[in-house]
Amino acid sequence: MDFGGAGIGDPGYDLAGILSSYGEDFFNRCIALYPNGKEIAQRVHFYQSTFALQEALHGVDNNDAEAFENGIKAYR
Repeated sequence: MDFGGAGIGDPGYDLAGILSSYGEDFFNRCIALYPNGKEIAQRVHFYQSTFALQEALHGVDNNDAEAFENGIKAYR
């Protein structure tokens, strides 16, 4: 966990990181224990679906061809 971006926000974004890193089975175990987990799950999947685009945009913003290629390959 990185506290550099700590602040009030949507827990769905943090849980999307769990989904991306540890997979659907582990995510389902976590979301079952999380208050209002079923309501948050839809947002989690949306956020997770944006990670590749965010990586590509990071590559553009920072002139990082490798980051751009890693992110954009999901859209080709």
